[in-house]
Amino acid sequence: LDDYYLMLEGSATSGSNLEWFVTEFFAAEKEQAESQGKSVYDLCNELVASTKPDESDIVFLPYLYGSNANPAAKATLLGMNAWHHRGHILRAIYEGIVFGHKKHVERLLNFRDMPDVIRLTGGAARSEVWLQIFADIFQTPVQVPEGTELGALGAAMTAGVAVQCFSDYPKAVDQMVHLTRRIEPNRDLATLYKDKYARSQAVIEALDSVWG
Repeated sequence: LDDYYLMLEGSATSGSNLEWFVTEFFAAEKEQAESQGKSVYDLCNELVASTKPDESDIVFLPYLYGSNANPAAKATLLGMNAWHHRGHILRAIYEGIVFGHKKHVERLLNFRDMPDVIRLTGGAARSEVWLQIFADIFQTPVQVPEGTELGALGAAMTAGVAVQCFSDYPKAVDQMVHLTRRIEPNRDLATLYKDKYARSQAVIEALDSVWG
């Protein structure tokens, strides 16, 4: 695209962390859900939705596979007490993963302004409670495009432009990208999540020298 540049930020700090947690600690629930034709992630979403953002200050750092800032970084769950339950831990994981995305976006914002909306795809886009957490932490509306394999859709649009099914990319987007819903942020949670994010960044800074 003329006059456009693609800037990327990424690391293995997203849904793979939740997948690991479910595999290690929800094996029985996963087996039971699958025997009923259901997804164990529906249970995870219910547990997260049953907790409130201000119920606990557990910090989860989604560094099971390191981070792009420090490959030696390690995953961390900090701040648990005996009264915490699985819902609190799962909420911390959901929030910690979104905080990781927020850090990526902050780096990208060194080169552009914050967009008016965020479009989200992938596993998190199938979770209503996770979509709301994204909107609340970023304090920005979240839109969800139709479909599940959006990378393949982008390749199909590129092919369509190449063989002149579409005159240009904007026309391809108009014809092939359809939004299913929009999630608005809860403005009342702005300060809470700002403080939670600052806490997570302070933990990262404190542990950075420990990781090496």
